[in-house]
Amino acid sequence: MTTGARGLRLLGVARILFGTLVLLRTTPLLAPFHVAYLGSTFPLLGWPTTSWHVAAWGLGLPSSVVAALCIARTVAVLLFTLGIHARAFGAAGGLIGWIVLAQDATGYINTFNLLLLGLVVLGASGTGSAWALRAEPEIDPRSGLALTRAFVVSVYAWSGIAKLNSSWLHGEVLQQLRTSGVVRGGLSDALLSSATRCTAAAWSIAATELAIGPLLLWRRTRRPAVVAALAFHAVLQVTVHPDFFGFAMAALLLAFVARPLEDFGASARSRLPGLRAPGST
Repeated sequence: MTTGARGLRLLGVARILFGTLVLLRTTPLLAPFHVAYLGSTFPLLGWPTTSWHVAAWGLGLPSSVVAALCIARTVAVLLFTLGIHARAFGAAGGLIGWIVLAQDATGYINTFNLLLLGLVVLGASGTGSAWALRAEPEIDPRSGLALTRAFVVSVYAWSGIAKLNSSWLHGEVLQQLRTSGVVRGGLSDALLSSATRCTAAAWSIAATELAIGPLLLWRRTRRPAVVAALAFHAVLQVTVHPDFFGFAMAALLLAFVARPLEDFGASARSRLPGLRAPGST
């Protein structure tokens, strides 16, 4: 087993988990559970309807083309998840997904962008070299891991920076979310029951997001930072219910559990067989 192969195992797992999340979010597989934000996934997310919608930049496509793109996106994500030409189908799934998403600009949410960009990044990171039906040769494990880590850190950084505004830091956004019922549950009642607590929670969330990235990059604080990030997303899922965002970030955080960059050796030259773990006999 090469050192690169050992390090890529968790990235292969991340690819499978992340691809599965994209499939669950864009198809009606979870319809029996009647999750509110999954109501638009039948027959597939973005499927053309007669309801009012606005295409981004006014570039609307015929319904038949949009339907074909929805099917193509699903096939691409499925092949990416299974590890069949993961680089190509990760990029294809992301690109096609953005085209479909652009057909209804009013339906855009950050979770969709995270899922689609994650497909491209994980595909380009060499995650198709492990736990794959058609494993791809390792090209540069160190760069692949670095790319995934940089993507995760950038998500936290931009999310934290976006919250450095008066409405958020004064707790007004959280108060509105709680009043509208978007934020609900016993934990949110305890944390957001007053204007003061909303302000404290708003500052805590912004500070946590801005801190997680640097802590993940520093080797000495990496493990506790991963634990803190998972706990952070768990609290948000219970209180704010941010779609699949927290689940997707949990899958991506596996990149920080993989072996450190300095432990990676030279690139492997041979393809890895079937669904066997990298380097297994």
